[in-house]
Amino acid sequence: MKYKIFLFSFFLISVSVLYAQTEQITSHNLHWKGIEKTYIGTSSIQIITFDSAGYPSENHLPYYHQRINCDPKFSYSAELKNPVYIPLTIEENALLAGKNSFSTVPEITSDVLHARGSCFLNISILPFVNIGGNIQKLQSFDLQISKLSLPQKVASLNSRIYAAASVLA
Repeated sequence: MKYKIFLFSFFLISVSVLYAQTEQITSHNLHWKGIEKTYIGTSSIQIITFDSAGYPSENHLPYYHQRINCDPKFSYSAELKNPVYIPLTIEENALLAGKNSFSTVPEITSDVLHARGSCFLNISILPFVNIGGNIQKLQSFDLQISKLSLPQKVASLNSRIYAAASVLA
């Protein structure tokens, strides 16, 4: 009898986990602008840029950023699907030469942030890859955001211990 209850409970938990996982896919295009001059303090530097690019680190590389509202009761992960790459221009290639070693897939980071009572999923993508020894830039992609419910705390049946006899009795 206990074996049947255990199997039934396991089945219910498995089904609820499957239903709790949802996915959202959105398509994105990066509109590259080429090389622009920007000023940091009193000095100027050249950077590669695209529309809405962010520059969060000292390496002066552009990152794609997206911030979406999220529910703190869930965990999230982001993944690129159907990426399309284009080659760098000669000027862009010269600017990136020796600057960084890029991997064969774009670098994606996702963090859950809490600000002013709201919860956000912050996604950053470094849109450069090394394909066959050549650096290429990301032109378009689908972003898949998976949402998985976090396990709830199970209340213990014996969480409260009562005295056998009351002091007031």
